[in-house]
Amino acid sequence: MKQCWFISLLLLAYGLGAQNITPTTPKNALTLGVIGEGNTFSFQYNRVLARWSRGFLNSKIGVGMPNSGVSFDVFGGENDVKNRAVAFPMSISCNFGRRHSLELGLGSNLEFVNGLTEVKVFPTVGYKFFPANSGFTFRAFIHPVNPQQKPTDVFFPVGLSIGYAF
Repeated sequence: MKQCWFISLLLLAYGLGAQNITPTTPKNALTLGVIGEGNTFSFQYNRVLARWSRGFLNSKIGVGMPNSGVSFDVFGGENDVKNRAVAFPMSISCNFGRRHSLELGLGSNLEFVNGLTEVKVFPTVGYKFFPANSGFTFRAFIHPVNPQQKPTDVFFPVGLSIGYAF
């Protein structure tokens, strides 16, 4: 009986030691997004909510400059109006793969443009590189459905983001 306890303690100690040596996969990331998600630029915080053997569940929230109602008339025509705008992109996605993954998710963009509030919801399909340890992360994605609600809205169906995972 004493030998059984001794062997159990050795196995437990070995298991605890092995956990300290094993590298941990990062759960957080800070990223900069360029176009896509209804924003020209956005700064985002990503959090891995759950992991399983073949993927992970990811959430994201950020702040950015929306495309909605923003004039792109560079020659200063009638549409040259200075708009005050801010957007808050949010999404949740299921990523299939560990470091290189297929991302399938649902996103939304809460926009405040010239005192008006607008919410846009859209699906996301993309590729995500997420490091095994802390380091560089990359994401390229498309939005197969256009959430455009007004003719003045500009919507880019593709986007890129780069950042640092920790």
